[in-house]
Amino acid sequence: MNALPFLSATRQDNAFELQVLEGKIPEDLFGHVFINSPVGTVNSGGLPVPPTLPDGKPNPEYGNPVFNGDGYIYRFDLDEPGRITAKGALLKTPCYFADEATKYGTPYYEKGQQFRHLGLSRESFTWGIRNQINTAVNPFKFPGDNHTRLTANFDAGRPWEVDVDTLRLKTPIGKLSDWESQMPAFLNYVFPLNSSTAHPSFDPHTQELFTVNFTKDFDDLMGNSQFHLHIMKNPAVVEELLEDRLHELSAKVGHQPEKNKEHLRDFFRNIEKGIRQKLPLRVRLSQILLSAVEDVYLFFLTMGNLFVGKKFPRNAVYLLRWTGKDTVDKWEVVDGKTGKAIRIEETMHQTNITRDYIVLIDSAVKFAIDILLKNPFPHNENISRMIRDLTAKKILPYTPVYVISRKDLQPGQKTVPARLLQIEIETVHFSCDYDNPGGKITLHGAHNCANCAAEWVRSFDFLPAMAGQKVFPNTVGLITTGEMDIGRIGKFVIDGETAIIEQEELLIEMGFSGNSFEKGQVEGHTWAVGLHTHRGIISADIAVPRIKKIYWQSYGLDARFLTDFIQGLYTEYRNRAIPVEDLMKYYEKGIPFALLKQDTEKMTLEDWYVFGYNQNFRSLQFVPRKGANPDPNAEGWGEDGYIFCTMVNGSPDIHEDAYIREIWIFDAKNLRQGPVCRLAHPDLNFAFTIHSAWTPDCISSPDTPRIDIEQDFNAAIAGIPNKKRKKESYAFMQKHVYPQFKAYANGK
Repeated sequence: MNALPFLSATRQDNAFELQVLEGKIPEDLFGHVFINSPVGTVNSGGLPVPPTLPDGKPNPEYGNPVFNGDGYIYRFDLDEPGRITAKGALLKTPCYFADEATKYGTPYYEKGQQFRHLGLSRESFTWGIRNQINTAVNPFKFPGDNHTRLTANFDAGRPWEVDVDTLRLKTPIGKLSDWESQMPAFLNYVFPLNSSTAHPSFDPHTQELFTVNFTKDFDDLMGNSQFHLHIMKNPAVVEELLEDRLHELSAKVGHQPEKNKEHLRDFFRNIEKGIRQKLPLRVRLSQILLSAVEDVYLFFLTMGNLFVGKKFPRNAVYLLRWTGKDTVDKWEVVDGKTGKAIRIEETMHQTNITRDYIVLIDSAVKFAIDILLKNPFPHNENISRMIRDLTAKKILPYTPVYVISRKDLQPGQKTVPARLLQIEIETVHFSCDYDNPGGKITLHGAHNCANCAAEWVRSFDFLPAMAGQKVFPNTVGLITTGEMDIGRIGKFVIDGETAIIEQEELLIEMGFSGNSFEKGQVEGHTWAVGLHTHRGIISADIAVPRIKKIYWQSYGLDARFLTDFIQGLYTEYRNRAIPVEDLMKYYEKGIPFALLKQDTEKMTLEDWYVFGYNQNFRSLQFVPRKGANPDPNAEGWGEDGYIFCTMVNGSPDIHEDAYIREIWIFDAKNLRQGPVCRLAHPDLNFAFTIHSAWTPDCISSPDTPRIDIEQDFNAAIAGIPNKKRKKESYAFMQKHVYPQFKAYANGK
């Protein structure tokens, strides 16, 4: 089997049959596994991203996060006994075609109108924000649907329905007018930033799909908004000023981080003066005039809709319910005690539902200016490091949780109250039992301690557990899974009416004791708890009344992904369970990935498989056994099937950049025996698969309603106040987006 670099992914549509490397494909596999994955941009041709452009200049996309890339969906078909076939396709939203039209080598690129990476966001200062739908997928069915349907989801964009057969996009969920944009109207963007969730929630009983749309106050999102707006307008001048200040500080102050930071903060506060001194008089005068116009515009926006139709973004959370129609039902979620708007500090990466409640959380994945603009000058390591160090924020060491009673979702009402509680440890992913007897919600949580999934390895980082050496080039852009404390698996029983946590348990397993670690004897552990799956997870057909078995992914400790930046950010951590000194010893030796089976009633790990060193476990999905008991209350129901895993496997010698992409299949009843089958194919090429789903069928639903994309965007463009920008936007979309998207959606 051909080996590929560690950081490699294709953007080519593909179809092939997997080849068995070891074991035998189980005869009772069936259905289809869908997996979403980011795969680079229109400029990169896939992954890895080259450090230089074809003309030899530094590539501005090099060193940015892998998660900032177009979505690519794989479908693995399991219905034919003894065979597994795969199909892969790039997901192309309308903004994809705008990105294609402005990529490197086009006139738009030369004019500075291209899309560029801003941390986890990809933005054109002319056209707006990319919706890359590269994170998760959700099955659903509405009344009258004979077959399972699917959405593709992204934290920074509205979800889209995917045709399960062709793997092409069909329709967005809701019109643009149903969604609130995070970006202020004066930016005149055609493509808005719609902050949402990667994990909507579908109820198979009521056949409703719920998602969220939230906004942050612009200053809350942007920090020093004027500084970042200046980067957008005058990047070269800002870079020159920063370089001058760094040289000045180096000569006068030397390496004194705290003094340097204070001097630089003062520089940021007075940056406008410096820019005006650098710019030619003609440009200065035009920008002063533009600034004055914008100040007046912002004044009227903040005064509240005096002359402009839309207000400046504010802190708000909206709950959206979709039942297959062109529009969605929408409520603003407010604090049940005060009636005031809710403020999200980080993201709303995941939602969940029970029979009577909707559960929302402020997820431990930050999305603010330290992520959006942490790498504005990727070719300039000194500046990039300095900006990151100055703006970096830690994730919250706790989780705000909002509980909404579904009975309060009344038609015609504009708001819905939520009850707030707080879990005293950070959370990214969670599942809930569908049943909530007596109003008691059971929440099962993955707690990523002293770590943030929004951070990534930079080319200028160093590895403290590897004698301070510089990072491996083939890890640049991957998430820094270097957790600075051991992860936990949690279970919380919450009174849905009072928002009081009545019971809570945290499961922590080191995987070794005594001198077993020194001997390399590691068992099931919770080091860096990641994704999870269980039978019936995000199903279009089953709402699991009580989740009894959950399968977890634990990353272990890999010194390649613990950077000096993450170490410094989370050395002081309020929920610490493992002393930092011990943690660093464990990193030096390393702890491999593990696949775990948890008994949720006993709160124990009852089975596990520990992978070999440099066997990199990416995604996992429960696949029920064909003919398995369909009753979710039956004994053993939750482990009657298989765990389908994506792997990136290399040599124990991590200096060899040669890896094979594989599919491993485990018997869910017996993980310790290892995979019952290992498969691969030369065309199977992914860097970092993320969330997945299983469906029993895979047949297109041709009669589903579709939103007319041209009408949808034209209605939004009509609201652009600047007449020149409005005309340019109409022309750009007519030439570069509408016909291309229509051809793509029709299979051409």
